Amino acid sequence: MNSKYLLLCLFVLVLNCNSEKSSEKFTISGTLDGDYTDFIYLSYPNYRDSVYTIKDSVKVVNGTFSFEGSVDFPVQAWLDLGLYSTVEWLYLENNNIDIKATYSLANRGDQTIKYITFDSITGSKSQDLQDNFASFYQTHQNDADFKTQLFDEVKRFANEHPQHSLIGKILGQTASMSSHFSYDQALEIYKLIDTSYQSTDDLMMIKSGLEKLQKITVGKPILDFELPDINENMLSTTTFRGKITLIDFWASWCKPCRIKHPKYRELYNEYNDAGFDILSVSIDTSTEPWIKAITKDSITWSNVIDTGGFNGKTATDYFIQAIPASYLVNENGNVIGNNLSPEEIEVILKAKKALR
Repeated sequence: MNSKYLLLCLFVLVLNCNSEKSSEKFTISGTLDGDYTDFIYLSYPNYRDSVYTIKDSVKVVNGTFSFEGSVDFPVQAWLDLGLYSTVEWLYLENNNIDIKATYSLANRGDQTIKYITFDSITGSKSQDLQDNFASFYQTHQNDADFKTQLFDEVKRFANEHPQHSLIGKILGQTASMSSHFSYDQALEIYKLIDTSYQSTDDLMMIKSGLEKLQKITVGKPILDFELPDINENMLSTTTFRGKITLIDFWASWCKPCRIKHPKYRELYNEYNDAGFDILSVSIDTSTEPWIKAITKDSITWSNVIDTGGFNGKTATDYFIQAIPASYLVNENGNVIGNNLSPEEIEVILKAKKALR
């Protein structure tokens, strides 16, 4: 899993900082540099409700804008400039929040896009909490013992802030979308948090992550499946027994997935004769872009497709909620790693090749 993608996913949050509702108000005072005189929109979800959205708008006058209101708990909010606009996120809480932002225009194909970019946010304690975790993650993510550090940091946070929704989001994302926590570690953290303060979406993601870690984890056999290849012939995972196989979930529209293909091609060419194979599983909902991507990326290894996408049986059985996602499987069909980088895979393949 791309660590930046994972980090991005961890910080799109619905936060609450304490267990007591507040009767105070929030005030957002903002400046927007650039020649913009139309409306700016503030959106945020009702507490614990990821569907219902409260939306407010004000006109930008002389490069300034302001919003007032109240929230029961700090929540993830976003500002945009209406139709064909980018979005910027902030943590909204009952406090005086100052925002400095910049407006610009850029063409994307035939469409002109309005860009809003935050230069700074001050006055939001929730933002500070997020920034602190982001700093920890970015500083240590390449450390050899990062998994241990991450578990210790998240456990500490759970102990100190069991009612904080940030812990629910981190646990859900980490358990379901990365290989950083084992089932026992994820369960240990889960037992520390107060689930009554976590959003419904986060609780569902935690449940899904725990199920995935329990069913498809290192040392356990994969769930075999059979899907059509590019020639519409059915191909089963059982045909890969006897080889170390990378099962890679991807799609033609997934840039981080396709960036890995040149490195996978190097691994395949170098180690295929030594008993390594790749089974790429597309979750494209149409075969045409899938076939075009295979040709453009010069993919020569086995490729199959489940046009059900994220809702297809394969993605559902494997708890695939984001891509790229992958499992490295040994000769007996047991998982030996998930979401490993090409470099980590090569270390394993070199060691296996040396023993042959």
